[in-house]
Amino acid sequence: VFATPQMAQDIDAIRRMFGYERVSLFAVSYGTRVATAYAAAHPRHLDRLVLDSVAPEHAYYPGIAGNFD
Repeated sequence: VFATPQMAQDIDAIRRMFGYERVSLFAVSYGTRVATAYAAAHPRHLDRLVLDSVAPEHAYYPGIAGNFD
């Protein structure tokens, strides 16, 4: 499965691989969903979070609904 929660876990795996205690994230569009999922799952490992062109919380048309879960 390749969805938002798994991508957030990938960010944390990369953080651990490089040995960083905390990371700063800049996210645009759909990446804002991934970044906020990371922030919710790993708040102690987030230093800064910058969001640009934030994607809506819910899919804005049914054809892409699966991409947001």
